[in-house]
Amino acid sequence: MLKENVGGSPNNQNETWLDGKAVCHLLNISTRTLQSYRDNGTLSYSQYGRKLYYKASDIQEHLERNYIKSNFQKMESCKRKITMQVFQKIRMHEKQKITM
Repeated sequence: MLKENVGGSPNNQNETWLDGKAVCHLLNISTRTLQSYRDNGTLSYSQYGRKLYYKASDIQEHLERNYIKSNFQKMESCKRKITMQVFQKIRMHEKQKITM
């Protein structure tokens, strides 16, 4: 891990940079998969000499973009949608009765 003070906006100060080995360990991927992520633009990187570095914030964003909700969370979300749809249909039905 490399901690670098990068000039610019305050958000970029003390940005943490990770080498490829650390990224592979964090994501539990092979070096070849990491190379594919670089090649297809999934992960941005910086090169210093022959060494490649990745922003920790970019790794975090990658993980959040690919976050998959658990089945429980999906079920709860689905239940809420169905409940709202049922209530909307009941309201529509009641409005139709009133106008008749």
